[in-house]
Amino acid sequence: MRADAPLVAVSAGFTDYGDYLGVALSRPLVAAGAVPLLLPYLEDEAARAAALDRVDGLLLGFGRDIDPATFTTADGKPSPVLHVDSDAELRDDDGRPITDEAWGIYFKPDRESVQGGAEPIPKGHEFDVDPYPTGSVDPGFPDMWCAALSHCLGRFEGVRPKYRQVRSGGVGAFTVDNFPVFDYMRPNVYVAADSNHGYKMIAVGREIARVLGGEHSTLLHPFRYERFATGDLHPVSHSPYPWS
Repeated sequence: MRADAPLVAVSAGFTDYGDYLGVALSRPLVAAGAVPLLLPYLEDEAARAAALDRVDGLLLGFGRDIDPATFTTADGKPSPVLHVDSDAELRDDDGRPITDEAWGIYFKPDRESVQGGAEPIPKGHEFDVDPYPTGSVDPGFPDMWCAALSHCLGRFEGVRPKYRQVRSGGVGAFTVDNFPVFDYMRPNVYVAADSNHGYKMIAVGREIARVLGGEHSTLLHPFRYERFATGDLHPVSHSPYPWS
């Protein structure tokens, strides 16, 4: 990096999930020979002016264009995360065919927009986790995801021009049968390992507490680690989602 490289402030992204946007915008600046400086949100006008006086340029990040207030239930309550699997032919709003195979998406309201994804991209047994976030999508994802949104809910018709690509995902590890493992790995080590998503299953904490207290849990027993050795695996789903 040259000593006279320009210092460019980059507006920070959405703070509830970390500054993914600011990090993503800083990469092209580095490639162009500039030094990026992430600029936090400053309420004080004098502080903003002082910060901007110290840089050579300012790169403003884009915002999101779908109002999350429109993404509510019929009675006005916030929507849950929606997972949709379908084998219906998928077309975009102009009638162009997207796929005639099974497809699936998920979507949810975000703080300033609607966020979601689709089936994960297989990456094999090795993957570089840095730089983070590691999320990436197939080139056809924007068209598919927006067409699927429109297919699911009429309020999302015509949203394709508003789509914004932001790196906000990561790599996930799946078990052989795509179901979690809850079991002792060592006499003094109990592991709660969901397939990809993490520790997010209803009542798991309560059941694990019972097991650690010496009780037997009929709910957790099917998810013991030894099932991979005995072949006592769970049914295979034909959903596009490994977790469905």
